[in-house]
Amino acid sequence: MKWITYLSDRWCTLNEFRKDYVLNRWVAIAPERAKRPDEFKIEPMPAPPAKTCPFCPDKNQEGVIEEVGNPWHVKVIANKYPIVRPNTPLDADVNFYSNMTAHGHHEVIIETDKHSTLIQDLPKDEFMDIVNTYINRIKALRSDSEYVLVFKNHGKWAGASIYHEHAQVLTIPFVPNTIAMERKNSEEYYTKYNRCIYCDVIKKERETERFVYESNKFIVIAPYASRFAGELWILPKEHVSDIVLLKKEEIAELAHTLQTVLKGYDQLLDDPPYNYVIHTSDKMDAYHFHIEIYPRLQRPASVEFGTGMFVNVLSPEVFAKDMRGVIDDL
Repeated sequence: MKWITYLSDRWCTLNEFRKDYVLNRWVAIAPERAKRPDEFKIEPMPAPPAKTCPFCPDKNQEGVIEEVGNPWHVKVIANKYPIVRPNTPLDADVNFYSNMTAHGHHEVIIETDKHSTLIQDLPKDEFMDIVNTYINRIKALRSDSEYVLVFKNHGKWAGASIYHEHAQVLTIPFVPNTIAMERKNSEEYYTKYNRCIYCDVIKKERETERFVYESNKFIVIAPYASRFAGELWILPKEHVSDIVLLKKEEIAELAHTLQTVLKGYDQLLDDPPYNYVIHTSDKMDAYHFHIEIYPRLQRPASVEFGTGMFVNVLSPEVFAKDMRGVIDDL
């Protein structure tokens, strides 16, 4: 697979530590490490036959929550192996051994009825229905949680256990640390400078080598302190704190931008494994919603687990240049 050899072909001499714009989080950018020998190649996830796929239309999915289309081409179902359950009473014990019951909702969004079709290859209207479903599930589940996370694992190395394209929705009865720190630091920056930190990121990064793509309403950048090789962020160019606030035409443009980026990954890296997450907030005007995309081209190891500091073997500037070239040719 192209993505397995891509990193070693993009070697350069720059090694340095970089600090995230928003979080107090350092990253090591270490392209020299991409030249290490690797005897343990990760094989791509094979496509199993449709007859064994639990997400195909001819199967009887249990716990159906929502369907889009007749017959459906997007379907939301309860996760068969959930992290949280809605019928678990919410209770917490805060002391030396703090704990909380796993109350919440864990759903699967089957993103297409087509077994072997990648979502970037779907018709535009069907891809827009996927993004609309993300937003609808966030709206529907907010009243019963502190945070709603929409996320996608694509490929075995990115955590997917089923080949058929799908995303997930998870409600959490507290605000996770990363989101809490993004909110806190966004608010502090706004209080100090009377403007949004992400808006400043957009303004500055549009003029750098890390700029990748922009439409009328959205911009794509390779963040300065990327934790993952090939990491990209999609942000609205105007300040919008919550994805739920987008108008219909803005949702269509966000869907087009996300689909364009996924096509770029596919063209450049030949269907790499990746994760993406939606970070959004209905509780703070100073926040700026965005989508973070993490290709899984390298394995985290002791440095990451022992320090919390990621080592990224690909310069964001190099990757942004490659993606710009690919997207320009789409």
